[in-house]
Amino acid sequence: MNIISCAGYFATGSSAVTDFFSEFDNIKSLGQTEFKFLQDCDGVSSLEMHLIEHPHRHNTGHAIKRFIKASKFENGNLFSKRYRKVWGDKYWEYTLEYVSEITELQAECNWRGDAIERGELFYMMNALVSELSMKLGKKYGISLMSLMHTKNYFTSINRAAFYDATKRYTSKLFNEVSDGKDYLMVDQLTPPSEVSRYMNYVDNMKVFIVDRDPRDVYLTCYSVLPHMNAVPMEVSAFCDWYRILREHRKTDKPCSDALMIHFEDMIYHYDETTGKLMDFLTINKSNHKYPLTKFKPNISKKNTRQWENYPEKGKDILYIEKELRDFLYKY
Repeated sequence: MNIISCAGYFATGSSAVTDFFSEFDNIKSLGQTEFKFLQDCDGVSSLEMHLIEHPHRHNTGHAIKRFIKASKFENGNLFSKRYRKVWGDKYWEYTLEYVSEITELQAECNWRGDAIERGELFYMMNALVSELSMKLGKKYGISLMSLMHTKNYFTSINRAAFYDATKRYTSKLFNEVSDGKDYLMVDQLTPPSEVSRYMNYVDNMKVFIVDRDPRDVYLTCYSVLPHMNAVPMEVSAFCDWYRILREHRKTDKPCSDALMIHFEDMIYHYDETTGKLMDFLTINKSNHKYPLTKFKPNISKKNTRQWENYPEKGKDILYIEKELRDFLYKY
């Protein structure tokens, strides 16, 4: 099975790729739900950093515990099912199997990082009990029980074994929901940066990186997504934010399994751009059985050139055009 994913920079229109590939009869799409368990802080990439790149007698085990905590959150609950909507109980089951595979020892013991995780009040109480226990031990031979009883994780796994275990983990997850299709479309498995790093976690994956004119990103955040408060909306800060997020392009290693496109090209050059997408996957156009049913360029077109509808933002748009001239889409 082949995995397709897409990545964006927030409000850059990567869902256009998801929608387009949802129109093929040999692709199972998981829709626009974002699956970031590889890239999020405390996800698989963080595990690689703490287990492989910077192994440490305490931090390695702490990273595994944080991964378990993050995974438990993504697994969902009675009120918010999250990944449970897709995998049922299998996401949590396979995650625990993965943790067991990359861990050599699990034992009940703790360190100060466990106390810090539980908050400053608990940390102070635990420190007080420890200090009192030491004094009583020296004077009377009495030892108090620690307030913490946690499991810790230890491993010296090497890079190759980590990658193999991770690919088995993701393969089990994806095969569980592929319905026997040739391809599985999974949104946001990787960020747009360091994509080659994530190829070590998933077998047979292709990634489409989608960018968009900064003027429309700014106006989408202003008009459609203000409730998310995810982007600085003071115009000079916005320009700095937009530029900073793309600095990685100067140093990233090329990845032959990733293709960058512009959202606008999906609309104004539909045939040419969708042809590139299909060629990149080596997928047959005959499998595009339901064209224009999910991704509709004529409708998405209203999400371009939005500055024409917001004259009150004219001054900000002029500022963006000056500061981010190299990122403007060439209509």
